[in-house]
Amino acid sequence: MIIMKHQIIHNNEILQELDDNHKIIYAMVGGIIQSISVYINDKIIVDQTILCTIQVMKTEITIIFDCNGKLYHIYIKSNQLINANDPLFIIKLDQ
Repeated sequence: MIIMKHQIIHNNEILQELDDNHKIIYAMVGGIIQSISVYINDKIIVDQTILCTIQVMKTEITIIFDCNGKLYHIYIKSNQLINANDPLFIIKLDQ
């Protein structure tokens, strides 16, 4: 499952650095972050790199990305409760 939605983020310092080569990944559902599988500057491979797993009503949702890039920022922590539309990651796209 790919969760991606472009919106304005809340951290102004990061927002100033963003351009068209950065994409923000948002949660489409609320749940608990079960695990985070990546670190800052990790290479993200289209449809292969697992970013995180969200537990929703005893169901696991695996988050992947639909483009190649590098992980730029992580908003979440393991075991964190998230809501729909919360920002999860920022990915800097490969050019």
